[in-house]
Amino acid sequence: MQLRAHLGAAEWTRRGLELDNPKVLEEFAARKMKEMNIYEENLEKIEGSKALVDSGDMTKEKFIAKHQQRHL
Repeated sequence: MQLRAHLGAAEWTRRGLELDNPKVLEEFAARKMKEMNIYEENLEKIEGSKALVDSGDMTKEKFIAKHQQRHL
C-alpha cells in the first residue's frame, strides 16, 4: 500500500500493465540477471582485496583507491 501511495494511482496502473507483457518481463529478468552477475564479480574482487588488507598485504588506502574507481 505504501508503494502504491508513493507512486500514485496512474503510475501504479501503468507498471501493473507492464507485468502483462511477457517480452517486457523477459527483458527485465535478463537485465537483472546481468546486473546480478556483475555485482557478484565485483563482490568477489572486493572480498579478495579485503583478504589482502586483513593479511597485511594491501594497505587500506590502496584498497579504497582500487575500489573507488569502480563506482565513478
